[in-house]
Amino acid sequence: MKIMQGSLPLQEEEMRRSVHKLYEEVFPCYFSDAVIETLKKNRVLALPNANSHAGTLKGAFEIMACLKTIIIILEERKTSDEAVELFNRNSRMLNELGVFFPLNHEQFFMDDKQMDLPLHPAQPANMYLI
Repeated sequence: MKIMQGSLPLQEEEMRRSVHKLYEEVFPCYFSDAVIETLKKNRVLALPNANSHAGTLKGAFEIMACLKTIIIILEERKTSDEAVELFNRNSRMLNELGVFFPLNHEQFFMDDKQMDLPLHPAQPANMYLI
């Protein structure tokens, strides 16, 4: 018999926040609104239910670490061989943990996809002009 600890509500909330950040802040820098909607319809990055590996303490930590790593690589536009390997390994781990993520590093950093600004207005950090 093996005893497993379940994920905590704060971990589940952090996973949801990371997915939201990818969709609302990171993906718009790389994909059009139509592509992002297609990703949502195909349940890309849909978090699995509590009965899967994500429902365990270890699974939740692994998913959080994978999502954060992918966010950092995309936000900092890292294209080194090490970053490519790290991105693709974390993408593969997400899929193994039950989080559908069919994208690889090359899909974000193709020459015709790279742009400096989001395709739709981003949320301002504050409401005052400096």
